[in-house]
Amino acid sequence: MASGAHLGLGLCFAAPEGRGPEAVRVPRIVFHFDGADMELQRESLVVEDRVAGVACLGMVSARGMSVLGSMQPQNMHILYDIERGLLSFEPANCAEV
Repeated sequence: MASGAHLGLGLCFAAPEGRGPEAVRVPRIVFHFDGADMELQRESLVVEDRVAGVACLGMVSARGMSVLGSMQPQNMHILYDIERGLLSFEPANCAEV
């Protein structure tokens, strides 16, 4: 583990010697909702500091509640079918929308 205090983040890992933070392996993270799963891509999970050589989980704890932040839904279409009451997620390249 490494310090990410300068970023305000608590779960950080140092990059392997001689490599950048993109070399830090990140586990697969999936949010499970009623009827839909949202698998997050690396860019929606990790804050990288190239100068410090760290990669940090871009999530913080909140007292008594869970909040999806601004990073997690990036490049993701969030769809809700009103007639069938179904939630779904689809990867997107929002830069091209």
